[in-house]
Amino acid sequence: MAESDVQPILQRALLALLDSKPEKPIEFLINHFQKEGEKTNLVTQAAHLLESIKSHHPATEERLLQAYNIISQYRVQKEVQGLTGDIYTDLLGQLLHGFPDSYVDKLLQKLRCHSDEYIPFLVFRAGVLTTLLLKECIQEAQELFKQLDTEGKRHITRSLGDCALTQLCTALTATANDPFSTLEMAVSLEVSQLCRTFDEEVKNVTTWDSLMTENEFVSEAVDVFLHQVPSTR
Repeated sequence: MAESDVQPILQRALLALLDSKPEKPIEFLINHFQKEGEKTNLVTQAAHLLESIKSHHPATEERLLQAYNIISQYRVQKEVQGLTGDIYTDLLGQLLHGFPDSYVDKLLQKLRCHSDEYIPFLVFRAGVLTTLLLKECIQEAQELFKQLDTEGKRHITRSLGDCALTQLCTALTATANDPFSTLEMAVSLEVSQLCRTFDEEVKNVTTWDSLMTENEFVSEAVDVFLHQVPSTR
């Protein structure tokens, strides 16, 4: 059940049943699962359009509009269509599929909307772009760690990791008003460009310096990135 993600679907169905207390519970559940299937199909289609592109790709804006039009086809009521908060949240989670749940949870804490709230295009666009940027930030942090871990020990000194994270924070803060410049600045944080700062840090490293694993480094990089993201609440 955990692998197939069935449990939360069943929980939502039972909660909806208890909340509505319909006269015909079986028909209610049938209708509920049909709607869940429709949601899943729309989210999958929208995610397929978005997951393979970069946030700064020329086709991004067109893909965003296409994805929004697809996912907004969900019928909230018989004659009412639109994107609601629960479907929007499902899409953001789908875009981060394969990444640790802790990263997804941290992002959704910033971007989560009420389940029955209507999501306009500008909110959708901002949330999806933030999610795509976070994916790229995670991938760049993983690559940066590999470059710092010159001996392949799967850990680096804490002072070296903190130095890289400080540089990342400085880069993100300096370009906080322009997400695309932020990405370019973050991507440019390669070892070759940070050598001067690292050399100074290495002089201060002692044999008692604690160690930092890749998971710790990437998790802290995620925190640095999300600190720059304003909450929707």
